[in-house]
Amino acid sequence: MAEHICPRCKKTGFTWHIDEEISILTIWNCSNCNYKALENEEKERICKNCQNKTKSKLMRKTIGGARFVILLK
Repeated sequence: MAEHICPRCKKTGFTWHIDEEISILTIWNCSNCNYKALENEEKERICKNCQNKTKSKLMRKTIGGARFVILLK
């Protein structure tokens, strides 16, 4: 599995996994700073020209609601 750049620490080490016992959403974790986020794949943006995924919306729970981070792919 390829590692991605973490939106918080900006280092390579951001990976995902799916655990349907925890959530139906994709779970992202950073091995450097322990940042965690959830991805709803229904919120992805697809390029109209090449049909590749261009952006994903990640949700991170915070006090008082959810904070959204855009992860460029």
